[in-house]
Order: sequence, then C-alpha cells, then structure tokens
Amino acid sequence: MTYTVKDILKIEVAPALGCTEPVAIALGAAAAASLLPDKTIDFIEIWVDPNIYKNGLAVSIPGTKGLVGLDTASAVGALGGDPALKLEVLEPINEEVVTKVQDFLKAGKVKVNLLAKHKGLYIRTVLKSGADTAESVIRDLHDNIVSLKKNGKQVTESELLPQKPRKGNKSELLEMETWLKGLSLENLIELLDDLDDEDRKFIEDLAGVICDGAKAGCALKLATAAGTAVQAALFSLQGVNVLSTDGIIGHSPEQTMQNIGTLSTQGMIETDRTILKIMLAKQFSGY
Repeated sequence: MTYTVKDILKIEVAPALGCTEPVAIALGAAAAASLLPDKTIDFIEIWVDPNIYKNGLAVSIPGTKGLVGLDTASAVGALGGDPALKLEVLEPINEEVVTKVQDFLKAGKVKVNLLAKHKGLYIRTVLKSGADTAESVIRDLHDNIVSLKKNGKQVTESELLPQKPRKGNKSELLEMETWLKGLSLENLIELLDDLDDEDRKFIEDLAGVICDGAKAGCALKLATAAGTAVQAALFSLQGVNVLSTDGIIGHSPEQTMQNIGTLSTQGMIETDRTILKIMLAKQFSGY
C-alpha cells in the first residue's frame, strides 16, 4: 500500500490544546468523570507509562495560570474537562475550575503511579465518588480510549470509545511507518509534489505539526535544533561535510537516517531510564 502526504497528515496529526502528555491524562480523567455525572469526586488515582511521566511532569497546563504536574492534569480533566473534545478537552477550563483543582490538590486527593517497566503509551485513571468508581484506559495513541468501566463493569455504549476502525490506529501507523522506511530521500521529497492548496492551508497555526516547545527545556532544544539545521545547510552550500568514516554517518542519506533511527529508538532506551531516575530523585526530594 502507498500513502500520500494527505494520508500521512490525517493519520499522524490531531488538534490538541497544550502538550499531548498532560492533555491525554486530562482526557482520561474527563472520560472517567463522564460516567459519574453530577457526583462529587473524592479521589483520583492514575497509572502512567515512563514516557508519559517523563514528558508531562513539568509541562504547564493550558487555562490553569501556569499550574504543572500529572496530578494537576488529571484533576483539571476530571473537574472541568470535556472528553467529547478529545485532545482539546481543556477548552472549557475557567478560573472557577482552577480554584477547585487547587483545593483538590491541597487536600491530597490525587495519586500518581509510575509503571516503570511498561512499554508503549498507557494511562489508566480511576475516580472514586462515595461507593462508586469509574475507570478509563488510554493506550497506544494519546486520544485512544480503549476501555471505560463503572463499578468494575465494562461500559460498551459510549461515544468516547472507538465506534469503528479509525484512521491512525496502531496497525495502520505501523504499516505506514514500514512503508516510509522503505523510501529513498528522493522518494520522500517527491511526496511533497502531491500537496495541494488544502494541504498547505492545513499545515499552516496547526503548530502541532511540529513541537512548539511546551516547556522551557523543550523550547531551548528546538532553538538549538533549528540553529544547527541552518548551520548544516550553510556548510552544505560551501561543500563542507562529514565523511562516512565518522561516527553514525552512512554512505547515503538513507543509511544515515536509518542509523539515526536506530540510535533514537534503541540507543536512547537506557538514556530515557537514566533521565527518569534523575527526575524522580528531584520530584521526591523536594526540588
């Protein structure tokens, strides 16, 4: 099967209000809360995979005047989010909700659990309201709610659950990624010839096509990457390059990209674990 740029955009891109990690947590909490309409929420407990934890821990949450934290994201979603809006779940947040969230957090009503060995995106949220409980599970994709339960019983009739095979499911993503990996750099550039005016318009405030630097550290990394890209382009125009005998540079652009892919997917596993250990040490030592 072959894909066009339009296909790739439809599969990979979805509008989101804020960084996708805390927003996904808010969505999970809002989805669970929808099973407990008009009931006071007594306690929230969430379980997340290492990447959700690491990437969402210090990100500011939209509409909260700079509040951060996975516990905050879940409380905001449960107390004021609209799960029907998917990754724009936080759109309804106002000052009243923020005040409720701050009081909720001060009372210690949210517990965050790290699933340190879990692989792949995973967010499980359990809300307690008196004798009732509500649960949601998000897996693989940030807005993919795969399970809803009330008082331990599976909920099957909900518009929040997948109604039919959707663009962007895990199997389709894997198929597309496999196809993309088989293309040459020339083939990838040729894909751009298929862009029409509608595609260009779509790509142009959707800022989410690229990461916009959700926190200061992210913004600094993006600035560094952009500066390095410009510098590399200027070097290339002057005939300056790095030989294939050096480091991870390959004999072709395709081989170099494959080496970078291997480095980022395999070589960064232990780095991610180390980063997470450092973040956990800061988090629990009162930083």
